Formats: sequence, structure tokens, C-alpha cells
Amino acid sequence: SRHIGKKHHTLIFLLSATHKTEDSFCRGYQSTDGKMQADIYLLVPHKDFSATPQSILLHEIGHMINLALTGAMEVQPDDFQVVSALLHLNLDGVDSKEFFAHCFAMSLLMEPELTSADPFTMVPKTDKTVFRTYFTYKLKTAE
Repeated sequence: SRHIGKKHHTLIFLLSATHKTEDSFCRGYQSTDGKMQADIYLLVPHKDFSATPQSILLHEIGHMINLALTGAMEVQPDDFQVVSALLHLNLDGVDSKEFFAHCFAMSLLMEPELTSADPFTMVPKTDKTVFRTYFTYKLKTAE
């Protein structure tokens, strides 16, 4: 949490409503001190029924980590492309901000307490370990 909110509070809204296009989202805004901030809105899923509440929350936190690292959710850290290259992933046509958030979620969903909530069972544990290593490094060096 010290990486996400810094000195700001992060609000997580649990709403019993649906959105036209999203099952959940992270809304960014500029706070009164000029820093970018974001809140999470968790809605009633109506698109992705393989996702779990845990994976959805971690995915949205991934967007907040991205914001904390780069100042924008649309821009990923330059070295994130190295992760894709190491795993020989073809990301042509992939929404990089969504992939970044998925990778963050996968890096934590491999914890024994969360494996039952992991919808990314098709992703090898070795790949998830690479994601874990990357995010651990990024968060340690961001302090």
C-alpha cells in the first residue's frame, strides 16, 4: 500500500451495479497536491465469469502500481517489455496496460492461499515467477 497511495487514501468501492462495458475499473484523477491518484470500483461481473473477486481486485491494484511507477496508467515502465521478451510472448494487438495489470495479479495469485482464486491456470508457474521477480524488483527500487 505504501507504493500505491503514498500519502493519499485509496478508495475501493464495492457496488451492486453493472457498467455498460466493464466488470470493474480503476479511475485515475489528479489530487489537490497535483499528484495522480486512483480509486477502484468493483462492480457486479457481467463479462468475465472466469475471473474471481481476488483476481479482479489484484488486477485493479496492478493498474495502481502502474500509475505509481510511471505517473500514468496508459504508459508502462520501459523495462516491462523485457518481461515479454524473456517469456517469448507475442503481444501484438494486446492492450499493454491490461497485460501489465494481469501480470501483477498473476504474480500474487501464485501464493498458496490464493491459488484457488487464480483464473490464470493456463499460465505456467515459471512465467508467474518471472512476473513476481519483476514486480518485486520494481517495487523495491521505487522506494
